[in-house]
Amino acid sequence: MLNSALRCARYALCCVALLACGDDDTALSDTGANDTDSVSDTGSQSDSGSDGGSPDVGDAAADTNEPADTGETPPNDELPPELATRTLVLLHADTFDDQDDFQNPTRRSFCSGSTRRPECDDMPAGWTGYSVAERWHPEDMGDSVEAGLQINSANPRGGSGKSLVIWDESYGTPSQWGSDAMLSKRLDRAYRNVYAEYWMYFPEGYRWHHAGEHGINYAKILRLSHVDAGDYAFSYGGDGTNDPVMIVNTHLWFVDRDGTRSERGALTGVSRCSPRATNYRCGDWSGSIRGDVESVAVYGDGEWHKVGALMSAGSPGGEDGVVTLWFDNVQVVETRNIPFLATGVSADRQINTVTFGGNQHNYPEPEEAQFEQWYAIDDVRIFAVDPE
Repeated sequence: MLNSALRCARYALCCVALLACGDDDTALSDTGANDTDSVSDTGSQSDSGSDGGSPDVGDAAADTNEPADTGETPPNDELPPELATRTLVLLHADTFDDQDDFQNPTRRSFCSGSTRRPECDDMPAGWTGYSVAERWHPEDMGDSVEAGLQINSANPRGGSGKSLVIWDESYGTPSQWGSDAMLSKRLDRAYRNVYAEYWMYFPEGYRWHHAGEHGINYAKILRLSHVDAGDYAFSYGGDGTNDPVMIVNTHLWFVDRDGTRSERGALTGVSRCSPRATNYRCGDWSGSIRGDVESVAVYGDGEWHKVGALMSAGSPGGEDGVVTLWFDNVQVVETRNIPFLATGVSADRQINTVTFGGNQHNYPEPEEAQFEQWYAIDDVRIFAVDPE
């Protein structure tokens, strides 16, 4: 019980000035459109499409997660020092320890608000959507393969409890991204500044392909965005539903033919702007969001590392958006003057959705090998920063 109290206390400290530490929000609905970062039914890259789902706001989903007794209290849950003078309001937190064991039930699972493909009564508590598109799933192939999105006790931070586990499948070409697994939280309203953090664990020896043969390795691991009520939470691109968007990636290069890890690794952000139909690539903006990490080896060193991301969408026409990224509480990049909102876009088009996970551009083995590997996410927290 002591450990439980300590863990609960570290979240409670972040509820200062908070109206309510719980959240009771409306789930997103789903038009069924695939995004430019997702795979199609055959596993190939899909730029657009619709399955005929009807937009409809789903039932409210309350976050009832309570921190549980997880054994040893994990260290270093302090916020980055650059946020010490800011006002932070905790919007959502999940240790996953009190969640029921979970895995996506089919190879293609789309669960967002009113959409139920298949039936999605198993939505993890406190979350508002999940989406998985993969080639290999136990429903079709038995226990020889893994479901892409899982919550279980196999790989928790702190030695006990549970974590979110994402399985990546090795297939594709330089223009095709692999399996996609995402868990999403619709916030109670839109906020101008949102900070999200999580701990991630790539097992020792996690394999990445050779960049000289297949292009630079990426793994999408976090998105902060705006999604209109009634729209599908997982559709990206000019004809998607998310804008503006900031995507956080692991980003690394292998320069040796044997796959030896080089020292060229980074945590990067990708900005996508509003309105998406005409400005998704942010017009003439040529800035970059890239922060070098200590070594590429952290993406496979068998240690837990914390990633933090702060997005400020800015004002219409103001070119005043800001993205700041932290790795293990050390600021690695701050990029300003991002034109997230073009002139004429509503000033209310701020951040209301946070999504963990995503697809990878990584195939260390040929598709016929059906090679899979996992990484884990734990102890996620989402804050409004200096809320109005």
